[in-house]
Amino acid sequence: GAFATGYAALMGDIAPPARRGQVIGFLSLVNPIGLGLGPALGDFLREHLGYGATFTSASGFAILGLACTLFIKDRYLDLPRQEPKHQSQPIWQLITTPRVRPPAFVLLGVGLVFGLVSTYLPPLINETKPGINAGTFYGAAAMAQFVFRVPVTALGDRFGRGIFISFALACYAISMLIIATNAHSATGLLIAAIVDGIAAGTAIPTVIAWITDRTIPQERGTVIGAVWLGFDVGIATSAAIVGEALKLVTTDPP
Repeated sequence: GAFATGYAALMGDIAPPARRGQVIGFLSLVNPIGLGLGPALGDFLREHLGYGATFTSASGFAILGLACTLFIKDRYLDLPRQEPKHQSQPIWQLITTPRVRPPAFVLLGVGLVFGLVSTYLPPLINETKPGINAGTFYGAAAMAQFVFRVPVTALGDRFGRGIFISFALACYAISMLIIATNAHSATGLLIAAIVDGIAAGTAIPTVIAWITDRTIPQERGTVIGAVWLGFDVGIATSAAIVGEALKLVTTDPP
């Protein structure tokens, strides 16, 4: 939770306004790279060295990342102080304001999809046995993110953020529909993974650029943290809500 907020604010501080979407698209490429390499490396370590080595390696990567942060200088500390245009508010009030509420709802939708795919896709694949595993799905999605993230977010600098956020949400809906109707098909699931990757590669950096457009450096971390609550709530509630719905659907009548 701390990393998501801090890194998003850092990207917003570094990116020049005229090329904000493009630069954030480049800097956020770490997400698909990690999502692509992580599952494959984790499976290899688990199979050959066990869970202890897997989590120790993950801890080592975290320590390496922590060491890299020692070389980061916050540029906004050198900028002239600007007073926020909006009075400081508690986070539960901030999230209801017009500039925070729309991106928070967008990330809520993204979080709902992410939570569902993370929770239910692996057991679905185990049940339907389409010929691929969940790691293949996530790898294909990560590759699509990597390919589409920079060019699509760069277009947002020219044509505005809204059209591409709408495009991303439509891609999420299409991807979930393909999974629902093609769960037994390896080809169908790979197509769904690619569409899901295009959606994720478009939505997250575009929303970060959108939030950055609406803030000044001195308030950016607070606002991004408030917006990111939508994503967290989506992840936290999606699996539980759908799980209860599935119980109602699958329960045999008395």
